[in-house]
Amino acid sequence: MSEEILPYGEHNRAFGVLSKSGNDQAPVIVMFNAGLLHRTEPYRLNVDIARAIEPLGFDSVRFDLSGKGDTPLRDGLSNRDSVALDWEALKLAMDNRLGQRDFILLGLCSGADNAIKTAAQDERVVGMILLDPLPTQAILSMSARLKRKITNPYFWLRFPRSVVAYIKRLVADKKETKEAEVHAHRHLPQQYSLRGLPTDSELHQSVTKCLDGFGVFCFFTSYSYGQYVKDNQLREGLAIPESKSRNLFEVYRPDVDHLFSLFVQRKQFVELLCDWLAKQNSDY
Repeated sequence: MSEEILPYGEHNRAFGVLSKSGNDQAPVIVMFNAGLLHRTEPYRLNVDIARAIEPLGFDSVRFDLSGKGDTPLRDGLSNRDSVALDWEALKLAMDNRLGQRDFILLGLCSGADNAIKTAAQDERVVGMILLDPLPTQAILSMSARLKRKITNPYFWLRFPRSVVAYIKRLVADKKETKEAEVHAHRHLPQQYSLRGLPTDSELHQSVTKCLDGFGVFCFFTSYSYGQYVKDNQLREGLAIPESKSRNLFEVYRPDVDHLFSLFVQRKQFVELLCDWLAKQNSDY
Protein backbone atom coordinates (compact mmCIF):
# COMPACT_ATOMS: atom_id res chain seq x y z
CA MET A 1 0.00 0.00 0.00
CA SER A 2 1.02 3.61 -0.46
CA GLU A 3 1.13 6.02 2.48
CA GLU A 4 2.21 9.65 2.35
CA ILE A 5 2.15 12.79 4.46
CA LEU A 6 -0.79 15.11 3.75
CA PRO A 7 -0.11 18.62 5.09
CA TYR A 8 -3.10 20.94 5.34
CA GLY A 9 -4.27 24.20 6.87
CA GLU A 10 -2.62 27.58 7.27
CA HIS A 11 0.95 27.41 5.96
CA ASN A 12 0.54 23.60 5.78
CA ARG A 13 1.29 23.37 9.50
CA ALA A 14 -1.38 20.72 10.14
CA PHE A 15 -0.67 17.10 9.52
CA GLY A 16 -2.32 13.91 8.28
CA VAL A 17 -1.43 10.58 6.68
CA LEU A 18 -3.03 9.57 3.38
CA SER A 19 -3.29 5.85 2.59
CA LYS A 20 -3.93 5.26 -1.12
CA SER A 21 -5.54 2.16 -2.56
CA GLY A 22 -5.29 3.12 -6.23
CA ASN A 23 -9.10 3.29 -6.56
CA ASP A 24 -10.46 6.77 -7.20
CA GLN A 25 -14.15 5.80 -7.27
CA ALA A 26 -14.99 4.90 -3.67
CA PRO A 27 -15.52 7.60 -1.00
CA VAL A 28 -12.47 8.60 1.04
CA ILE A 29 -12.63 7.46 4.66
CA VAL A 30 -11.53 10.29 6.97
CA MET A 31 -10.64 9.46 10.58
CA PHE A 32 -11.11 12.05 13.34
CA ASN A 33 -9.07 12.10 16.55
CA ALA A 34 -10.69 10.77 19.71
CA GLY A 35 -10.25 13.10 22.68
CA LEU A 36 -6.67 14.34 22.86
CA LEU A 37 -5.24 11.26 21.19
CA HIS A 38 -2.79 11.15 18.29
CA ARG A 39 -4.19 10.32 14.83
CA THR A 40 -3.15 6.65 15.21
CA GLU A 41 -5.85 6.34 17.90
CA PRO A 42 -5.70 3.96 20.90
CA TYR A 43 -3.59 0.89 20.24
CA ARG A 44 -3.09 2.06 16.63
CA LEU A 45 -6.72 1.30 15.79
CA ASN A 46 -6.85 3.80 12.90
CA VAL A 47 -3.66 2.37 11.41
CA ASP A 48 -5.16 -1.13 11.52
CA ILE A 49 -8.32 0.13 9.85
CA ALA A 50 -6.48 2.05 7.13
CA ARG A 51 -4.36 -0.93 6.17
CA ALA A 52 -7.28 -3.39 6.28
CA ILE A 53 -9.57 -1.33 4.03
CA GLU A 54 -6.91 -0.60 1.40
CA PRO A 55 -7.37 -3.98 -0.36
CA LEU A 56 -11.11 -3.17 -0.51
CA GLY A 57 -10.33 -0.11 -2.63
CA PHE A 58 -10.77 2.63 -0.03
CA ASP A 59 -8.40 5.56 0.34
CA SER A 60 -8.21 6.89 3.88
CA VAL A 61 -6.86 9.89 5.77
CA ARG A 62 -6.03 9.82 9.47
CA PHE A 63 -5.26 13.32 10.67
CA ASP A 64 -4.62 15.45 13.73
CA LEU A 65 -7.07 18.20 14.59
CA SER A 66 -5.64 21.49 15.85
CA GLY A 67 -4.00 21.08 19.25
CA LYS A 68 -3.69 17.30 18.92
CA GLY A 69 -0.85 15.03 17.84
CA ASP A 70 1.47 16.83 15.42
CA THR A 71 -0.87 19.73 14.60
CA PRO A 72 -0.34 23.00 16.53
CA LEU A 73 -3.15 24.61 18.50
CA ARG A 74 -5.27 27.32 16.89
CA ASP A 75 -5.95 29.93 19.60
CA GLY A 76 -9.06 31.99 20.19
CA LEU A 77 -11.69 29.60 18.80
CA SER A 78 -14.22 27.24 20.30
CA ASN A 79 -13.69 23.55 19.64
CA ARG A 80 -16.64 23.49 17.23
CA ASP A 81 -15.31 26.43 15.20
CA SER A 82 -11.77 25.06 15.19
CA VAL A 83 -12.92 21.63 13.96
CA ALA A 84 -14.99 23.29 11.22
CA LEU A 85 -11.92 25.23 10.02
CA ASP A 86 -9.78 22.10 10.17
CA TRP A 87 -12.32 20.22 8.07
CA GLU A 88 -12.49 22.87 5.36
CA ALA A 89 -8.69 23.04 5.20
CA LEU A 90 -8.33 19.26 5.12
CA LYS A 91 -11.00 18.96 2.44
CA LEU A 92 -9.12 21.45 0.26
CA ALA A 93 -5.91 19.45 0.68
CA MET A 94 -7.69 16.20 -0.20
CA ASP A 95 -9.30 17.79 -3.27
CA ASN A 96 -5.92 19.02 -4.46
CA ARG A 97 -4.37 15.58 -3.99
CA LEU A 98 -7.24 13.24 -4.93
CA GLY A 99 -9.71 15.33 -6.89
CA GLN A 100 -13.26 15.95 -5.68
CA ARG A 101 -14.50 12.83 -3.92
CA ASP A 102 -17.25 11.93 -1.47
CA PHE A 103 -16.36 11.21 2.15
CA ILE A 104 -17.11 8.70 4.89
CA LEU A 105 -16.29 10.07 8.34
CA LEU A 106 -14.99 7.80 11.10
CA GLY A 107 -14.64 8.68 14.76
CA LEU A 108 -14.43 7.17 18.24
CA CYS A 109 -16.09 8.95 21.18
CA SER A 110 -15.55 12.72 20.68
CA GLY A 111 -14.31 11.84 17.20
CA ALA A 112 -17.81 10.47 16.53
CA ASP A 113 -19.28 13.75 17.83
CA ASN A 114 -17.15 15.75 15.39
CA ALA A 115 -18.02 13.38 12.55
CA ILE A 116 -21.75 13.85 13.20
CA LYS A 117 -21.49 17.65 13.40
CA THR A 118 -19.38 17.80 10.23
CA ALA A 119 -21.66 15.45 8.29
CA ALA A 120 -24.68 17.57 9.16
CA GLN A 121 -23.08 20.57 7.42
CA ASP A 122 -21.33 19.00 4.41
CA GLU A 123 -23.25 17.50 1.50
CA ARG A 124 -20.20 15.55 0.31
CA VAL A 125 -20.29 13.37 3.41
CA VAL A 126 -22.21 10.25 2.32
CA GLY A 127 -21.45 7.88 5.21
CA MET A 128 -20.37 7.65 8.84
CA ILE A 129 -18.58 5.07 10.98
CA LEU A 130 -19.37 5.94 14.60
CA LEU A 131 -17.76 4.26 17.60
CA ASP A 132 -19.53 5.02 20.86
CA PRO A 133 -21.60 8.00 19.74
CA LEU A 134 -24.20 9.20 22.23
CA PRO A 135 -27.20 6.83 21.92
CA THR A 136 -30.63 8.29 21.47
CA GLN A 137 -33.00 7.95 24.39
CA ALA A 138 -34.88 4.69 24.88
CA ILE A 139 -37.64 4.15 27.44
CA LEU A 140 -37.90 0.68 28.93
CA SER A 141 -40.14 -0.72 31.63
CA MET A 142 -38.56 -1.44 35.00
CA SER A 143 -38.77 -5.19 34.38
CA ALA A 144 -37.13 -4.83 30.97
CA ARG A 145 -34.31 -2.72 32.46
CA LEU A 146 -33.74 -5.27 35.23
CA LYS A 147 -33.63 -8.13 32.75
CA ARG A 148 -31.25 -6.15 30.53
CA LYS A 149 -28.92 -5.57 33.47
CA ILE A 150 -28.79 -9.03 35.01
CA THR A 151 -28.22 -10.73 31.64
CA ASN A 152 -25.43 -8.31 30.74
CA PRO A 153 -21.97 -9.70 31.66
CA TYR A 154 -20.54 -6.21 31.92
CA PHE A 155 -23.00 -5.40 34.74
CA TRP A 156 -21.39 -8.11 36.89
CA LEU A 157 -17.86 -7.12 35.87
CA ARG A 158 -18.37 -3.58 37.09
CA PHE A 159 -20.67 -4.43 40.03
CA PRO A 160 -17.96 -4.16 42.75
CA ARG A 161 -16.82 -0.79 41.40
CA SER A 162 -20.43 0.42 41.25
CA VAL A 163 -20.97 -0.51 44.90
CA VAL A 164 -17.85 1.38 45.96
CA ALA A 165 -18.89 4.42 43.93
CA TYR A 166 -22.37 4.33 45.49
CA ILE A 167 -20.95 4.27 49.02
CA LYS A 168 -18.65 7.20 48.21
CA ARG A 169 -21.62 9.19 46.96
CA LEU A 170 -23.50 8.52 50.17
CA VAL A 171 -20.73 9.91 52.35
CA ALA A 172 -19.65 12.74 50.06
CA ASP A 173 -20.33 16.36 50.96
CA LYS A 174 -23.31 17.57 48.94
CA LYS A 175 -21.38 20.68 47.92
CA GLU A 176 -18.84 18.48 46.18
CA THR A 177 -21.48 16.44 44.36
CA LYS A 178 -21.63 17.63 40.78
CA GLU A 179 -25.04 17.64 39.18
CA ALA A 180 -25.26 15.45 36.07
CA GLU A 181 -24.99 17.24 32.75
CA VAL A 182 -28.23 17.68 30.85
CA HIS A 183 -28.28 17.31 27.08
CA ALA A 184 -31.53 17.31 25.13
CA HIS A 185 -33.54 16.78 28.34
CA ARG A 186 -31.41 13.78 29.35
CA HIS A 187 -29.26 13.24 32.45
CA LEU A 188 -25.92 11.92 31.27
CA PRO A 189 -22.96 10.27 33.01
CA GLN A 190 -19.91 12.42 33.67
CA GLN A 191 -17.93 11.03 30.72
CA TYR A 192 -20.42 12.58 28.29
CA SER A 193 -20.12 16.00 29.92
CA LEU A 194 -16.50 16.21 28.69
CA ARG A 195 -17.55 15.89 25.05
CA GLY A 196 -18.77 18.53 22.59
CA LEU A 197 -21.95 16.62 21.85
CA PRO A 198 -23.90 17.26 18.66
CA THR A 199 -27.48 18.43 18.97
CA ASP A 200 -30.37 16.06 18.38
CA SER A 201 -31.13 17.84 15.10
CA GLU A 202 -27.52 17.41 13.93
CA LEU A 203 -27.63 13.71 14.76
CA HIS A 204 -30.92 13.22 12.95
CA GLN A 205 -29.84 15.27 9.93
CA SER A 206 -26.48 13.56 9.50
CA VAL A 207 -27.78 10.01 9.97
CA THR A 208 -30.81 10.34 7.70
CA LYS A 209 -28.71 12.02 5.00
CA CYS A 210 -26.05 9.30 5.10
CA LEU A 211 -28.70 6.59 4.96
CA ASP A 212 -29.60 7.99 1.54
CA GLY A 213 -25.93 7.66 0.58
CA PHE A 214 -23.37 5.06 1.60
CA GLY A 215 -24.77 4.21 5.03
CA VAL A 216 -24.05 4.45 8.76
CA PHE A 217 -22.07 1.97 10.88
CA CYS A 218 -22.53 2.31 14.67
CA PHE A 219 -20.56 0.28 17.20
CA PHE A 220 -21.29 0.65 20.90
CA THR A 221 -18.92 -0.71 23.57
CA SER A 222 -18.91 -0.97 27.36
CA TYR A 223 -18.55 2.83 27.43
CA SER A 224 -22.24 3.07 26.48
CA TYR A 225 -23.34 0.82 29.32
CA GLY A 226 -26.40 2.28 31.04
CA GLN A 227 -27.20 4.53 28.07
CA TYR A 228 -27.56 1.93 25.33
CA VAL A 229 -30.37 -0.12 26.86
CA LYS A 230 -32.31 -1.51 23.93
CA ASP A 231 -31.43 -3.30 20.71
CA ASN A 232 -31.76 -1.03 17.63
CA GLN A 233 -31.98 1.95 19.98
CA LEU A 234 -30.55 4.43 17.50
CA ARG A 235 -32.87 3.23 14.74
CA GLU A 236 -35.94 3.50 16.95
CA GLY A 237 -34.88 6.76 18.57
CA LEU A 238 -34.48 8.47 15.20
CA ALA A 239 -37.58 6.76 13.77
CA ILE A 240 -35.67 5.38 10.79
CA PRO A 241 -38.17 3.94 8.28
CA GLU A 242 -37.83 0.32 7.22
CA SER A 243 -36.95 1.36 3.68
CA LYS A 244 -33.76 3.05 4.92
CA SER A 245 -32.86 0.78 7.82
CA ARG A 246 -30.91 -1.61 5.58
CA ASN A 247 -28.19 1.08 5.34
CA LEU A 248 -27.88 1.36 9.13
CA PHE A 249 -25.66 -1.18 10.90
CA GLU A 250 -25.99 -0.98 14.68
CA VAL A 251 -24.37 -3.32 17.19
CA TYR A 252 -23.80 -3.23 20.95
CA ARG A 253 -20.83 -5.15 22.39
CA PRO A 254 -20.67 -4.52 26.16
CA ASP A 255 -17.77 -6.97 26.43
CA VAL A 256 -15.53 -4.71 24.31
CA ASP A 257 -13.38 -2.09 26.03
CA HIS A 258 -13.94 1.51 24.91
CA LEU A 259 -10.33 1.82 23.74
CA PHE A 260 -10.21 -1.61 22.06
CA SER A 261 -7.26 -2.57 24.25
CA LEU A 262 -7.42 -6.29 23.43
CA PHE A 263 -5.87 -7.39 20.13
CA VAL A 264 -8.55 -10.00 19.49
CA GLN A 265 -11.32 -7.41 19.91
CA ARG A 266 -9.60 -4.96 17.57
CA LYS A 267 -9.19 -7.73 15.02
CA GLN A 268 -12.84 -8.75 15.27
CA PHE A 269 -13.98 -5.15 14.97
CA VAL A 270 -11.84 -4.43 11.90
CA GLU A 271 -13.08 -7.61 10.21
CA LEU A 272 -16.69 -6.64 10.97
CA LEU A 273 -16.12 -3.16 9.57
CA CYS A 274 -14.46 -4.51 6.41
CA ASP A 275 -17.38 -6.87 5.78
CA TRP A 276 -19.81 -3.96 6.09
CA LEU A 277 -17.75 -1.68 3.83
CA ALA A 278 -17.48 -4.35 1.14
CA LYS A 279 -21.22 -4.99 1.19
CA GLN A 280 -22.19 -1.31 1.21
CA ASN A 281 -19.71 -0.44 -1.53
CA SER A 282 -21.22 -3.06 -3.85
CA ASP A 283 -24.64 -1.40 -3.41
CA TYR A 284 -23.46 2.23 -3.48
